[in-house]
Amino acid sequence: MTASPRPLRSVHMLTESVASGAGDGPTSLYLDTVNARNNFFGSSLLPTHTDVRRSKASSTVHGLTLSALLSMTVEPRAGAHVLIKIDIEGAEYELMNEAYDSGALCNTVAKGVRVDIRMEIHPKKTIGENADLERFRSRVRHQLLACGVNVNVVG
Repeated sequence: MTASPRPLRSVHMLTESVASGAGDGPTSLYLDTVNARNNFFGSSLLPTHTDVRRSKASSTVHGLTLSALLSMTVEPRAGAHVLIKIDIEGAEYELMNEAYDSGALCNTVAKGVRVDIRMEIHPKKTIGENADLERFRSRVRHQLLACGVNVNVVG
């Protein structure tokens, strides 16, 4: 039986890990403990994020780079489609820069896999001074688009 559109073949949800551009392994998650009005939604990997600067609380969690997530979850074959949604309170820039530097995203596209990324971005006023933000804006996003990664930025 042929379905159109094709049925979903697999979904990966990692509930006890965070996406991190800093490397694979233990990383600090800075907790928003002061923003009750918005259900504490500002927890971040960045200690400079507006919603965690005042709380001074953190927890050690398992971080995974986008490169590691792709290698763990994607079987690169022509016609496959990978959809990635990123909303990680300012750490998205470091995550995307790492994935670009490793070649993981462009290599995945080169193997015939369609890669669509929907990424919520956070401004400098929310996350503080950030070299990863500037690098992503000035160079990395354009180079990912050039190699065929569809990067849809919102926010």
